[in-house]
Amino acid sequence: MNNDYHMIRLEEAKKYQKAQLLEMYNDAVETIWELQRIKQELKEEIDLWQKAYEEVSNKLYG
Repeated sequence: MNNDYHMIRLEEAKKYQKAQLLEMYNDAVETIWELQRIKQELKEEIDLWQKAYEEVSNKLYG
């Protein structure tokens, strides 16, 4: 994943060819998909940790 993100203004976009803009757009969409996948994995991991904490807490403190 490339971490060099910036907004493109219309003036700058006019310097690119359609194919370049399409590639940049598709790269952005793929990055969004990957970040959504990572976010979901992290959410699931947090849910598992929370459940484990609650189970241990209930055993220790009732």
